Amino acid sequence: MLAMVVMERNERRLKSSQTRLQAIFATSPTPLLVGYWQGSDYATDQVNPAWERQFQIPAAKIAGLSGRDFSWWVSAQDRARFLEQAHRGEGVSQFMVWLRRMDGSHFLGSISCHTEQVRGRQMIVMAYDDVTLSYRMQQQLQELNRTLEERVARAADELIQSEKLAALGQLVAGVAHELSTPIGNALLAASTLEAEIRQLEQAHSQGLRRSDLEQFLQEGSMNASVMQRNLERAVSLIGSFRQVAVDRTTSQVRKCSLRQVTDEALLLIQPLLKGSPHRVQVEIPEDLQLVTCPGSLTQILINLVQNALLHAFTERQSGLIRIQAYSLNQECLLVVSDDGCGISADMQQRVFEPFFTTRMGQGGSGLGLHLVHNLVTGVLEGRIRLVSEPGQGCRFELTIPGLQQDVIRP
Repeated sequence: MLAMVVMERNERRLKSSQTRLQAIFATSPTPLLVGYWQGSDYATDQVNPAWERQFQIPAAKIAGLSGRDFSWWVSAQDRARFLEQAHRGEGVSQFMVWLRRMDGSHFLGSISCHTEQVRGRQMIVMAYDDVTLSYRMQQQLQELNRTLEERVARAADELIQSEKLAALGQLVAGVAHELSTPIGNALLAASTLEAEIRQLEQAHSQGLRRSDLEQFLQEGSMNASVMQRNLERAVSLIGSFRQVAVDRTTSQVRKCSLRQVTDEALLLIQPLLKGSPHRVQVEIPEDLQLVTCPGSLTQILINLVQNALLHAFTERQSGLIRIQAYSLNQECLLVVSDDGCGISADMQQRVFEPFFTTRMGQGGSGLGLHLVHNLVTGVLEGRIRLVSEPGQGCRFELTIPGLQQDVIRP
């Protein structure tokens, strides 16, 4: 009698559990299919209403049929791969595959399944999630990212071209500024000589004296010497500017004097330096030779000095920028440092990133140090690192290959 009571109670519990499971199965918003294995394939036992709505197929129409008999799989190969995994009994999670509805439309499904032994039969439970929307959104996001990357690349190219045009403007300004003095002096000497010739002609018409001729020869010789010296200086400057222009428009590698390249770089930004209370101090041996790309080296030095002038001395009236060079085995260590405000640790991690600047709209494009990094590591095949602490200034250390002559480091 007791055994019968226990049995009835267990049957009631089992029936109640089955009822709850059936309710969960029927009301689940996730499309579900329950089937049983027949060899290496499965046959459909039942599907829930969510599955019927998703596939637009009545449950009665597919009972006892497999996906092969009534295929909602777009690709037979995908179905074969899924069955191979599921038949091993390990379970399948988020198997991505394109599926077909009754009306012929497709959707991307994420299928998960579990196999269980029930009353002597190997049962399989499959859950289908429609991930088409998220997939399409992901595709659109990837396309948007690609478009944005292309736009950023174009913007970067345009800004780099702007930087080059600005550098060209500096070159022209430097040429005009440096040539104005010797040409002006030569023009003044020529005007003075012309006036002296007119005086000599006037004296000759009135009777030329020996003293007048001697004075003309003395002053004329002096003016001619002034013109020669200044025109030679102008010719030398034009030659230097011509070489700088060639170097900056090509990636020509040649043997050059690091001191000369530095002097020429500072010459190009002389108008900027003369209008500034800050000083640039060069400590580079005259005989330090490199086989490198002087045009890129010139651009690097200009950008580093300009960066210091723009950012380093915002909290003080005057400052010092030092440019030093030492030998380091077969490489050259070029150091550009300042005694300015320094850079915080978090900003040091980003200074070489494109478009990163603390002075946007105040003269900073965010590309100066990015170009420096690219030129050092790319064109010159060197290395660059920043050493700085807030309030202690900045020190850019450039390691450049191609050293031709050892210079003892102090």
